[in-house]
Amino acid sequence: MEFLFSSSRKERLGHVTSFRDLLPEMLKRFELQQPFTIGSVRNAWQDITGDSIAANTSPESIAKDTLFIRSKHPAFSNEISLMKNVILSKLNNKFKTSLKDIRVLR
Repeated sequence: MEFLFSSSRKERLGHVTSFRDLLPEMLKRFELQQPFTIGSVRNAWQDITGDSIAANTSPESIAKDTLFIRSKHPAFSNEISLMKNVILSKLNNKFKTSLKDIRVLR
């Protein structure tokens, strides 16, 4: 089986790559790292937004560069909209991501 993770065939010949080294590249290439990211966001949600907002909202998914949030009440949807830039900044700094938008689902 031939992997296309090296830049040239010459580099692959005679070089054994461990699975540990291949895994991050494979996850990125096949866009499988997302479930780990949303799980991390869910775990840190209370620290990022505070107790009140975290109790009434929850991160649902990430699609491309957008985080989708589920809200229990329109007032908390509005709070998320007002805090959008702060939340994005905290998330991008904490997880080294490049999220650009937040959408609220009701």
